[in-house]
Amino acid sequence: TVTWNGASRTTVFVSATELTATIPASDILTAGTANIGVSTTGAPAVSNTQTFTINATSGPSLSLFSALSAFGNVCINTTSPTNSFTLDGSNLDGSPISVAALSGFTYSETPVGGYGNTLSFSYTGNSFTGKIIYVQFNPTAVQSYNGTIDISGGGLAAAYPVNASGAGINNSTVVTTGTSSAI
Repeated sequence: TVTWNGASRTTVFVSATELTATIPASDILTAGTANIGVSTTGAPAVSNTQTFTINATSGPSLSLFSALSAFGNVCINTTSPTNSFTLDGSNLDGSPISVAALSGFTYSETPVGGYGNTLSFSYTGNSFTGKIIYVQFNPTAVQSYNGTIDISGGGLAAAYPVNASGAGINNSTVVTTGTSSAI
């Protein structure tokens, strides 16, 4: 029988050199150590006790696989070409991921449409890789639009920031014509 901190666990004899024990999730829920022992039925004591280290579980996390490029100068009341950033998520709780509003920027899951001030998406399981978020820049004033797009949900303890920058400009158009000639 295998013991976990002195308590017997369901054990299967596989061979003279191997046992399989069922260790419930509750035994490894908290970081620390446990003493693992093996006892033979009828033996007075556990033999060869070993220390088993339980590492802390890592919490939900996002990572930026590719950053959002700066938009540079864009004329006010126009829409920039599309840029994007790519996220990976791990150890998530299954709840949707939300992309928060940032003045001057809109988001979509596809490069060609459905842009909005916020975005929410689902994923299967507890992780995702290579999620592309498409971003357009729509300045409405002559100013800098530098900030962070906050990503939340999935059980994250705090919003994950993605840097975004661009500038609204209002340059007049210059038209150059050829010189006039007398006809």
